[in-house]
This record gives sequence, C-alpha cells and structure tokens, in this order.
Amino acid sequence: CGYIQDSTIDKIDQIHIINQFNYAFQEKTNEITSDEEDFIVKIYNSGSFFDDNEISEDVREHIFKKIADFPKIKEVVIESRVDYITNEKLNKMKNILKNKYIEVAIGLETVNDYIRNRYINKGMKFKDFLDAIHLCKKNDVGIRAYLLFKPPFLNEQTAIEDCVNSIQKLAELKINTISINPLNIQKNSLVEYLFYQNRYRPPWFYSLFKCLLKACKDNDILNSVRIISSPSGAGTKRGIHNCLKRDCNEFMINALEEFVLTQNINSLIKNDSNFS
Repeated sequence: CGYIQDSTIDKIDQIHIINQFNYAFQEKTNEITSDEEDFIVKIYNSGSFFDDNEISEDVREHIFKKIADFPKIKEVVIESRVDYITNEKLNKMKNILKNKYIEVAIGLETVNDYIRNRYINKGMKFKDFLDAIHLCKKNDVGIRAYLLFKPPFLNEQTAIEDCVNSIQKLAELKINTISINPLNIQKNSLVEYLFYQNRYRPPWFYSLFKCLLKACKDNDILNSVRIISSPSGAGTKRGIHNCLKRDCNEFMINALEEFVLTQNINSLIKNDSNFS
C-alpha cells in the first residue's frame, strides 16, 4: 500500500469533500442527462466511505441525494472496510437511493485468513467478511470483493491456487462482483524493498489468465458472478507483465479488457499459448 505517501495529517473539513464531489459531479451532469446510455457512479475515496471520520453522515446523505436525482444513474459503488458497515448505514443509503443497484466493495484480498493477515497485514478475519455479506443481503445491497493477486511471499503457482480458491469460494457465497487486483509495486513499501532485493516479481499475465481459466472452467460461475480486473501499472516492470515486450503486454491487456466486457472466458485464449 502506498497511500501513506498520499495522505494528509491535517484535518479535512467536510465542506471540502462536498465541494469536491459537487465539482466532479457537475462536470458529468450534462453527459449523464444527454447520453442515451445508463451510468454507474463509483466513489473511490481510497479509504472507507462508511467511516464517519473520513466521510461524515451529512456528507454521505448529500452525495446520495445528488445521485438519487438522476434516473439514468442505475448503479452506485462505494467501498469500505467491514468495520464500518452497519445495518443503520446500509438502510439509510438504500432508502435514499431507492431502486438503484448498490454495491459495497470490500478489500477481502483472499479467503485465506493466514495469507490475509500474515502476508498482507489486513487485520480482518473471513468471518468479518461473512458478517458484512449478511448485513448487505439483509438490506438488498450487492457485494463486490477485491482479491489481491500474488501478494508478497507467495510464488507464482501458489498465487494462482490461492486466487482460484478465493474465486470459487466467493461464487459459492453468491457474491455479486469479484474484482481481481494484481499487485503493483508502490514506492517506499515493503514490496518495493523485496523487489529491489530480487525477492519479489509482479505476477505474469499468463498466471492471471491461467487462474481465471481454472476458476471459471465451470461456466456457471460467470452466469452468477461478474469478474472484473483493471490492473494498475499493467505492462510495466512494477505491474503485472510478461516479458517487457510492448506487443506481448498490449495483447494481454486487450484480451483481459475483452473478457471483462464480455464475461466470455474464450477472450483469454485467443493465442497459441496453452493456459489450461
């Protein structure tokens, strides 16, 4: 995680957050009202949207009411740690946004408690995630689970097996969306230290594709859960890549984008490689 470099130690007034949201939303208002397509609003505050110390109740209510006024916005995505997800907050959000589809995104990283807490230092148990699922389903709110592909201290094969296991377990739990995030190396992080020591390499595209093909060999999974991935730093030495040849990585990036858009696993095998 590199957010410590982007954070401020100064207190941020809530009016600043409201102004920031209003400015960004106003920039898109004309497009939303004039375009024939429907829209999704994703609010990524690089933290927990339900943490009152980050986003107050009044600010959340302001944001929800703004979004509720636009019928063409059909879906809303926010993210939060499980610690801050409560029945009261979900209920209030649902009451304001009414019939819009809502997803709460949670950084689960893996279904394996040992990997999550020993290797990633997440400070969260799988049981906490299950409790959050229960609350969301109770309030007719969808769940988006973030999975971290190839955390530190895992080799390539173990990373594949861990992610496959996580995808299949989440599919059994009827999670709405699974977002797979291949690890990318942030400055001044432990992973960067390991990278410079030649003790960590970002994952290969081949590994991610092999993981998806293995996890989705039962096509019913893609009929019940949406699987997405938009890797940061893809094709660079600090992000997911194969060799550093531009054509190779661009091909893989395009194949992954096609898979995300179509949810067709065949998008990942349009070359001579055998991933199965």
